[in-house]
Amino acid sequence: MFLEYIKKKFRVVVIDTEFQFDVAKAYVKTPLCLCMKDLSTGHVYKYWDHESKEMSQHHFDFETTLFVCHYATAEVSYFLSRLLGRPPFIFDTWTEYAKLYKNRRNSLSLIGAATAYGSQNLISEEEKDRFRDMCIEQNTWTKEHQDQILEYCLNDVKMGEDVFLGVVKDLETICGNDYETLLEQAIARGQAMACFAKCQKNGIPVNNKAIAEFNAFWPDVKHHVIQRLNKKVNVYDENSKFSHEKFNALITKLDLIKEWPRTPKGRLKINKSTLELYSDAFPEIYDFKQLSGLLDSAKLAAYQISEDGRYRPDNGFKPFGTHTGRCSPSSKWIFGTSKWGRNFMKPSFGNVLVYLDYKSEEPFVAAMLSGDKKLLASYLTKDIYLGTAKLAGIIPENAS
Repeated sequence: MFLEYIKKKFRVVVIDTEFQFDVAKAYVKTPLCLCMKDLSTGHVYKYWDHESKEMSQHHFDFETTLFVCHYATAEVSYFLSRLLGRPPFIFDTWTEYAKLYKNRRNSLSLIGAATAYGSQNLISEEEKDRFRDMCIEQNTWTKEHQDQILEYCLNDVKMGEDVFLGVVKDLETICGNDYETLLEQAIARGQAMACFAKCQKNGIPVNNKAIAEFNAFWPDVKHHVIQRLNKKVNVYDENSKFSHEKFNALITKLDLIKEWPRTPKGRLKINKSTLELYSDAFPEIYDFKQLSGLLDSAKLAAYQISEDGRYRPDNGFKPFGTHTGRCSPSSKWIFGTSKWGRNFMKPSFGNVLVYLDYKSEEPFVAAMLSGDKKLLASYLTKDIYLGTAKLAGIIPENAS
């Protein structure tokens, strides 16, 4: 069985933590407590860490322990805040449950997964919110409160154990009995979550003065820009709020109402690709497209700078948030705006920032997994598009 295979490889420890986030909810600012259960021995560990001076206390050997948690960025961020380091072996029940049931079950949360597996350790959402508020909104805790929070944290560990056992069984049932691959992939995803926790802990150094000035003046600038261009298009009201009724009137005036693309709910589309269809032929649509682009690109006013003066995407990078397993951070973050928004990044004195991106990553992965030597040869030409087009005989061999 898959579970026995895992236990032969590692000492399996289920872990949960309670803490206070930074203002962007991206990293652990104030660690409170840590609870763990060793599935090999059944032993339970409870630690109240708030204001503890015993830093870097390694309760388990990282080289032999598989830490089980639900959404590992939180637990790894806790480890980093306590100077424990980044565990190399993590089984994230959230990523594995999402792999199996994303968009097929209502909730991927710990309570949602535990409910699906019939856990006997469930608590209500109201009770969970009560303890969460107790952790977040207080700065001092009586001994009674500490004991209550530790018990709440331990209960999450018990739910985490139930989810782990359920996920391991489902992985074997649904994905087969190649235990080595199943565990290797789970650990890879767990370590990816850990690396995101490290990135969120580091944050992005920014020019706080420039962002503060932008946030202070942008609302007025935006209003004036909208009102100036609105004299031509008349799709905003006097408060610079977009009006679907006014946009309908504009499209009707341009005699485009019958052919203009609509959303599934029947509204006229106003996305970039739709506007580009008509912007060359209709000056009013061109002006509206330019204005929409400016407003979409200037979302810096929503940026939250953490207490240490660095920037993080709101609620973190949200790894494995999309259908394809990519991150799904809020669109209101520094790499979601236009390129000029990145000028707000500012390295600290004596340092530089380097922005690196993979080139043709997906075709390389496809070539290696499929063993397609021609696809790999196209990749190795340094331009996958030209290489593939030449292989297909679409362009001449000397094309550049």
